[in-house]
Amino acid sequence: MNTRLRLAINNDNVNDVRQCILQGADLDKKDGELDTPIMCAVQSGRTACLRELFGSRRDVAQRTFRGDSPLVKAAEEEHIDHSNAR
Repeated sequence: MNTRLRLAINNDNVNDVRQCILQGADLDKKDGELDTPIMCAVQSGRTACLRELFGSRRDVAQRTFRGDSPLVKAAEEEHIDHSNAR
């Protein structure tokens, strides 16, 4: 995963996350644990970064080797409002 993007997520820095997206960061690239940037944001509870990443229209249903989907995990951990989901 892009080191700058990972640091931005870890620091909950939405502006840097946005810049990484605009500069073409690979949002599907997985880290050593095979997690994408979206899953890293979910697991660390970085809600603002998560919204920015979701807004980039990446594959939010892509599963990790553990079978986790970022969208489902975010809803389970209440990082997103799924009350209006259809």
